[in-house]
Amino acid sequence: MKAIVKYYIKLILFTGLVFFPFVLLSELSSTNNYNKEIFNYEILIIGLLMSLYMVTMQIIGLRKLGVRVFTDNVLKLRQEINIISKLQKHELINKLKLDSIYEKIKINEISEGFKFKTKLTWMSYGEVVYIKIKCLNEFQNEYNIKSKPVYIFTLADYGKNYENILRIEKIIKNNTK
Repeated sequence: MKAIVKYYIKLILFTGLVFFPFVLLSELSSTNNYNKEIFNYEILIIGLLMSLYMVTMQIIGLRKLGVRVFTDNVLKLRQEINIISKLQKHELINKLKLDSIYEKIKINEISEGFKFKTKLTWMSYGEVVYIKIKCLNEFQNEYNIKSKPVYIFTLADYGKNYENILRIEKIIKNNTK
């Protein structure tokens, strides 16, 4: 089954289940008699409309980033990549602070590297980016970069986590001194 179809089905089921109690309460509190068939159609329509919007916006966001083939990995909300580079930790932090998107972020040190949160936008509640650093030798580091939504209930990020990974990869690979 194609990745996009699986994503649509997942969102149809999830949004239908999330809105199930609200539609049920609405049906039970109305003066009309409860009709099971209408109720099932309402849940299905809500799931279809919500998934249609969210998946379409996800595809549009990813296409803007240059994605043409949609796989399960590309559609995942939690993105991850490993990069080997000569760039040192303090150099990466300085480069992040020079980037127009990340210049105002607050970088927090963690045991193996650092993390930061991106700001709330109309497309996203924000993302948490973890950059773990493993020293391979005195000249090279391995960077494990993970980007995920701030809230676990996020169903679609419209390509924001994928964009974070691509942007940080570009910052690391453009290591010019």
